[in-house]
Amino acid sequence: MKELVLTYTFDKPYIYSGTKEDTYVNLLLEIKPGDELRKEEFKVKGTDFCIVLDVSGSMGEYIEYTKRKLDVAVEAVKNLYDYFTQDDTISLVIYHAVPIKLLDHARNLSRADFERVLQRAYSESGSTNISAALRMAREILKVNTGNTKKIIFLTDGLPVEDTEEDGIREGQLIAEENISITALGMGHNFNYSFIEKLVKPSRGTTDWINSGAQAIKVFETVLKRAKSVVVNDVELEINVSNEVRMNEFYRAVPETTYYGKMKLDSARTYKIKLDDIENNRLYKYIFEIAIPAPKNPYDGKFRVLTAKLSYTIPTTGERKEQKIDAIIEMTTDIEKASYEYLSVKETAKRCAIKKYDDLLNEYISQNDQRAVLKTLDKIIELAEEIGEDEIIENYRRIKDEYIRNNQIPSTLLIAASNSSTKINDEGYIENDEDIDKLINEIF
Repeated sequence: MKELVLTYTFDKPYIYSGTKEDTYVNLLLEIKPGDELRKEEFKVKGTDFCIVLDVSGSMGEYIEYTKRKLDVAVEAVKNLYDYFTQDDTISLVIYHAVPIKLLDHARNLSRADFERVLQRAYSESGSTNISAALRMAREILKVNTGNTKKIIFLTDGLPVEDTEEDGIREGQLIAEENISITALGMGHNFNYSFIEKLVKPSRGTTDWINSGAQAIKVFETVLKRAKSVVVNDVELEINVSNEVRMNEFYRAVPETTYYGKMKLDSARTYKIKLDDIENNRLYKYIFEIAIPAPKNPYDGKFRVLTAKLSYTIPTTGERKEQKIDAIIEMTTDIEKASYEYLSVKETAKRCAIKKYDDLLNEYISQNDQRAVLKTLDKIIELAEEIGEDEIIENYRRIKDEYIRNNQIPSTLLIAASNSSTKINDEGYIENDEDIDKLINEIF
């Protein structure tokens, strides 16, 4: 069957029904392509790529001893040529104070022509207008070619000719066109938190580039992921049982993102646009839920919510739908109610670290010293509970620097935010033959 596999796990599979208080649980929803959908034939045949490349004055600064940021960016984009197919289209926008369209749905360009067009990046310079560049990319990709659509957006700084609010608003409009953004921040002076907010509505991803080799690797990964899509236009509709409270929710895998509190409509329903599904990845989402105390103790099942998944298989044009009930067990056995799935609980704690990192950036921008230190302590506490040594080290360094100088170097802040975004695993699905090979190597 050509379908997605939708499963759920509560961190507390049993709820003590003798309690007089609400019980707080974490629900993990996991989505992955079934075996049939993972076949090569279901990968998207073509993608409309729009590369949005920053050529502002600051891109002339050196990122390595011998390479400027613009050199690194152009080299990485050139390297993508080998991955484009005849079914893909390539659009290219360079931008500074104004955006300039260099390619519009180009097909089957020769390497020489592609590289010649890219050279134009060296003849432009100025201040930065992010929203105007993204608006041009959105207008280009609105053309219906039947392909999936992807913006690869690169910046090294902050908006100058516009505002962060303008950029975030444009990110929302892009999401409404079912276009996904991958944002790549270059160097040490860009605002990681702002870029995350910009890509969040489109369920996009953010990465940090601080070397030429890393730029090539990240660009290749972005392209390969876009061309591995087997399902798109994914929507999750959640219908919640009476008196159950839905609190905050997150994407846990493949890139941890905090989405805030769910607001149910009058029918106690909430609809969420989800990621495009790749043939070799699974996707995990965490929901924080309050289960109401039963009126009387009992043993039995309780339906917390119904999850309905709707999606399109682009190679066939089929629109599919599936539904599951998320059931939790009520019990009068207080010992049984103490059972926990630690893997779900730890995933939820990693997600919470990302939430507090978002808050940390807000408090830093507000110069709220007390809130900054309190939030840093909370992140470190959570990281210690689950043994995340890199996270602990990153945020301790930030705290020490903040106490010492009342400032945080942007490099430290970017590194910490990037690590909190990558805190859960990448979600790659291992093939059975890969597991067999690993077992043979070990034994």
